[in-house]
Amino acid sequence: MADKNEKCEFCYSSEYKISFRKKSLMVLAIYGSFIDCKGFYYENGNITETDSQVIIKYEMLDDVRIERIQNKDWLIISYHYETYMSSNKKGTVAFYYEGDVNVVKESVVNSKDQYLDQKRKKLDSQRKFEQKMQEKAMQIENEATQFYQNCCDFHIKEQTPFFEFESEKNKIALIYVGNDKSLNFLYIDGYKKIENHGLISYKDIHYYEKAGNVHYLSEINGTYNSFGGSFTGGNFSKLATVAGGLIFGAMGMAAGAMLSYKPAKMEPTKTTFDISSETHKIDDRNVILNFYSESKKQFVDLELPQNIYNFLQTYLPEKKYDVVLELEKAAIVQSSVDIKSALNAPQEQPKLPATEENSMVLFKQKVQKLKLMYDAGLLTDDEFKEERAKLLNSI
Repeated sequence: MADKNEKCEFCYSSEYKISFRKKSLMVLAIYGSFIDCKGFYYENGNITETDSQVIIKYEMLDDVRIERIQNKDWLIISYHYETYMSSNKKGTVAFYYEGDVNVVKESVVNSKDQYLDQKRKKLDSQRKFEQKMQEKAMQIENEATQFYQNCCDFHIKEQTPFFEFESEKNKIALIYVGNDKSLNFLYIDGYKKIENHGLISYKDIHYYEKAGNVHYLSEINGTYNSFGGSFTGGNFSKLATVAGGLIFGAMGMAAGAMLSYKPAKMEPTKTTFDISSETHKIDDRNVILNFYSESKKQFVDLELPQNIYNFLQTYLPEKKYDVVLELEKAAIVQSSVDIKSALNAPQEQPKLPATEENSMVLFKQKVQKLKLMYDAGLLTDDEFKEERAKLLNSI
């Protein structure tokens, strides 16, 4: 559609006498991108007695010429247009002007040329802009790829085991096991030039274990519906969330929002009529990593997605909860046995003079050992009373 808000640059009008009693006012208005012409249909070299008003965009304008018809100079304008049935229909309109018709022709041709020239320049400018933007986008892509690859090559070697939380093009969040068996949390965003890295040293890792359960929730519905089931959740947080909380206080290093794991929720196919029940499966299983935080000076729990369990079991089997528990029990028993042996063993004579102060130090040590053995369950009540009596008699 032509824009009627455009400014009219030239306007030509003339009155043509069709018959003794019938006249027609013809008008040709020239705008920046189209012409608005009221003239006569022109078919097979003849001018009809039916006038017509057409709006012709310059892209549709095919030819502008002057022909001598009935001893008068007429401006003949040929154009094409689209309809629902055809994409290239032809039309011709004849315009009569009492003055110099060449002036009208020149105005139409010049306006068309000027419009098409401006359009070409605009298209050239647009193409150059688009090309520049493509080059800039390619440069950004290449820089992001290079940054991403450099970070990956620095941290991840050929034999380095790692577990991906989530990855996109030139973005990744993962955990990898270092040569010293430390757990390294790594987030890379090549586009933002972000590299966040932190670790939990092997000595600070206490244990890891499975946690959580699968729950089923029933709901009562009172409408009719039938549609397919769905599965939501059960996935790791998006990279944007990862980047936002990568460094968290519990470790003073990378990990935080990277572990904002959402439990899975499965919805089976549902068919309801009047009153029916609906069962949801909620999976909140995860893996708990317990480690010592230097910043908090205490042990803390870190929640990881459940599918990391096999990875940890493969590369850190000795940190599995059951294994650690058995080792700690064995260590307590061995420590208690050593204490009991030391308690029952003959005491070496002190090299220092047996002053009253040295005697009290030895007595306190024996009391502490006796209490530790009793608390560990290595002495019965009777044995404890017997040993306690021996200590009291030695004073």
